[in-house]
Amino acid sequence: RFESRSSKASYFTKDGILKFAQNDQERYSHKYSKGKWVETGLYLEKSATNVLTASNRFDDDTSGGGWWEDNQNNAFAQKTVGTTSPEGLYNATKLVESTAAGAGHYLRETFSEVAGTTYAYSIFAKPAGRPEVALNFGASRAFARFNTNNGTVTEVGHNTTNFVDSRAYMEDVGDGWYRCTLVAKSVNAGANYIRIAIGDGSASGHTPAYTGNGSDGIYIYGAQLEAGSFSTSYIETYGGSATRTADIYVTDNDMIREKDICH
Repeated sequence: RFESRSSKASYFTKDGILKFAQNDQERYSHKYSKGKWVETGLYLEKSATNVLTASNRFDDDTSGGGWWEDNQNNAFAQKTVGTTSPEGLYNATKLVESTAAGAGHYLRETFSEVAGTTYAYSIFAKPAGRPEVALNFGASRAFARFNTNNGTVTEVGHNTTNFVDSRAYMEDVGDGWYRCTLVAKSVNAGANYIRIAIGDGSASGHTPAYTGNGSDGIYIYGAQLEAGSFSTSYIETYGGSATRTADIYVTDNDMIREKDICH
């Protein structure tokens, strides 16, 4: 049975709303399947850290203060009151393309890469006039494009010099939202960056280049970058990285253990 957890942790309710359980509060999560939410049981996870310092603040940062940067990148983040996030709140962001001709339209954020580490980079995305969202390590070091109209991964790849073993997958979380995840293993150490890019569905490559109309884009929410071979439950951050501590449970023989699984 569940014993304790020294941090808050997220989960989906039976109504498909992303909620946050407080310290020492157990979680019974749900999964969206065949048009309805199905209980998956007691939710137990190992510890994980979201190293991004602003998981849901996509404002332009030209001063290097830790928010996402859209300066000179032909896209801008626009808070929306027309679409709710997976939390059921009006705290999603519309990533809007510019009218620049033949350009890539993206945000970026920096992080410190550790050699030999497998990373899972994820974000919740929903169409807002454009079907695709692209996630990148660097520009083309490792990347994937996701079609949020039909829930399919369009393309995935890596350059082998900086990243290897790339793969990608999507999780339907209802109301048109998908959680998109890119997984890849780093080769080198040092300063790197990640991107979120818009795709029009016809342009290919790691950062689709096309002429935007200044109004279409993608709804985004809840970016996460963590060490591991899959994305774990969403960890929100405000101005610094944050850790969801391990769920501790008691086995039948009353030994306390750390559960090393994730739904």
